[in-house]
Amino acid sequence: MDILERHFQKSYYLFGSRPSLAEFGLFGQLTQLAYDPTPLSIMRKEAPSVAAWVSFLDDASGAEEGVWIDPHDSLPEAVMEFLQITGDIYFPFLLANNNAFKKGEDTFSLILMGKPYTQRVFKYQVKCLKWLREEYAELAGEVKERVDSALKETGCWEPLQS
Repeated sequence: MDILERHFQKSYYLFGSRPSLAEFGLFGQLTQLAYDPTPLSIMRKEAPSVAAWVSFLDDASGAEEGVWIDPHDSLPEAVMEFLQITGDIYFPFLLANNNAFKKGEDTFSLILMGKPYTQRVFKYQVKCLKWLREEYAELAGEVKERVDSALKETGCWEPLQS
C-alpha cells in the first residue's frame, strides 16, 4: 500500500498514461479491500490515494487512450519496488514450494522477512513458477536485455532460469 500510495500521488498508472494488465490485476485485489468497511477505513486513513485509485479505475471507460513510457527509460520506482518484493519474498516462496513438491513433501518452511514461515505445498504455485519461467523464456532481443537488467537488480532473474 505504501508503494502504491507514493506512486498514485504522481500517476494513476504504472507504465504510462493508460492502464496496463498490472493495474487491472492490482484493482482486482484491492477492490476486495475497498468494499469491506474495516480495510476500507484503514485504506482511507493510511493510503487515501490508493482508495481514490480503486474508485477511479472502477470506471476506466475510455482509458484505452494514452501512451506507454519510453522503452529506454528507467522503470518507475514503484515497479522496481514490487520487483524487489518479488525477488525477496515471492520467488523464495515459489522455489521452496517447488522443491518440496519435487521431494513429495506435504509442507515446506523458510524464512521470509526475518520470520519463519511454513505452509502446505500447493500444486498451483508449482504451476505459477512453471508459467513464469515459460513466459520469461519467450523473451528475446532488446526486450529481454531490458527485462534482464531489472530482474537481475531485484533478485528475480536467477529463479527464472530453469
